[in-house]
Amino acid sequence: MKIILNSAELNRRIIDVARVDSTDHNDRDWHELHLATIRWNTARYGAALIAPEAQIGLLQEIDTELDSVMDAALGKQWVSRDFRGEREQLGRLGASYMNRVRVDDGLEATGITSLWPWGNRTE
Repeated sequence: MKIILNSAELNRRIIDVARVDSTDHNDRDWHELHLATIRWNTARYGAALIAPEAQIGLLQEIDTELDSVMDAALGKQWVSRDFRGEREQLGRLGASYMNRVRVDDGLEATGITSLWPWGNRTE
C-alpha cells in the first residue's frame, strides 16, 4: 500500500511541474518534488527487499515510466487534460502492480486497469 501511495504523491508533484513553465527547471527549487522522489525511492527499495521477483520487475517498470513522465513534464508547460496522455502507461503499470500484489497475497485481482479513474473508461 505504501508503494502505491508514494507513487501517487510523486505523480502529483510531477503534474505540478507539468503545469508551470519549466524551461528554467535547472534554476527552480522543486522541494516538494524532491521530497516525493525520496519517499518513492525509499518505498520502492523497501518493497524490493521482500517482494517476489514479478513485483520487483513491475516496480522497475514503474520507476522507468516515472522518469519518462518527468522528462515530458519538464519539456513544456502542459494543460492538465493534455498531460493525461503522458501518464496513461504509468496508470496501467500501477494497476498491474496493485493487482499483482493482490494475487500474490491470495486475493482476487480487481477489474481496475488503470490507477487513474479516467484511464478505466471504456467510452
